Amino acid sequence: MKKIVAVVIVLFSVVLWGCGNGSSKEETGSRSESVSGREKTDLQNGSGSEPETEASGHTDDGRAEEETAAIQNESSFEEESHADPDHVPEKAVQGGACGEISVLLPDGWIYEKCPADSGQLIAGTYGIHFYPEEAQEGYIELAYEDFFGVCGTGLKTEETTIAGSTAKIGTYDDHEYWNFIIFEGEKEGIIAVTYLPESWWEEYGDQALEILDTVSFDQSAKE
Repeated sequence: MKKIVAVVIVLFSVVLWGCGNGSSKEETGSRSESVSGREKTDLQNGSGSEPETEASGHTDDGRAEEETAAIQNESSFEEESHADPDHVPEKAVQGGACGEISVLLPDGWIYEKCPADSGQLIAGTYGIHFYPEEAQEGYIELAYEDFFGVCGTGLKTEETTIAGSTAKIGTYDDHEYWNFIIFEGEKEGIIAVTYLPESWWEEYGDQALEILDTVSFDQSAKE
């Protein structure tokens, strides 16, 4: 009787162990299928790690293309600006009894012709007034004068070369601007005089000298 009971207990234990093991395998299999299903769904929806990497790379490429396009547009704009005919300096010319005076003026500068009978000149016989278009007053007078007299009180002079000719720059009382320039050599008789340039000299003074560096005096073209 005891043997029969022992055998029944052993058989019952075996059955319980098999059932428990099978349930674990089924649960494990279900979890694996569930995880695989989520991964597959994530990949299809584009939420996995690999699609994020691809999306990031695509954004960087797009940004690089935009930056390249911007640089190309800027270069094209600069080329068009330099090629713009409006940037060609304008030649101001005034003839007279001793020859023809001319000078090149860039954008932003205005000139007025002053013939011998104009009564507009302060120091010369005939010439040109030029000034920045933003100037409210004042100008530079470029003119011809047989004899230009100066006073030495408070005057400092500097010798230099302008437009290929020697020239003397005169400044009174340590002004920030020069008062006159006397050309010598082939341009003898040509003078430049400043008149009330204080309000714009700081911004345009250097450019004024660059303009004077284009002065030409043709003594064969006399009126």
